[in-house]
Amino acid sequence: MKHVIALIAKFAMVAITLELVLGFLTALTISDILYISLPLTVIAYLIGDILILDKTNNTVATAADAGLAFGALLLVPLVIRGVYVPMLAAGLAAVALAAGEFLFHKYIRSVVYSS
Repeated sequence: MKHVIALIAKFAMVAITLELVLGFLTALTISDILYISLPLTVIAYLIGDILILDKTNNTVATAADAGLAFGALLLVPLVIRGVYVPMLAAGLAAVALAAGEFLFHKYIRSVVYSS
């Protein structure tokens, strides 16, 4: 149950952050952003929060999550036809997500990994 709550919290963080950054810098709609946020959340949770954070530290996991987000945002046109995310917008979104991820990892360590 802890993982479900963590995934919901992470999805909210990712969706809100992407909406704030990409909503202003691109022509993406809220449905596009939610469509991007869901797989990005699941993949980043499994790779960054479960695999990497468990074996390394917060800084390494945050950097991995930022790199994953940046790469995923640049690949959006392959999944959603007619949508383009400029490199600057993807970079700013990745930095903003990294800030949220740094705090989220503290939550993961204290709540999910506590028992």
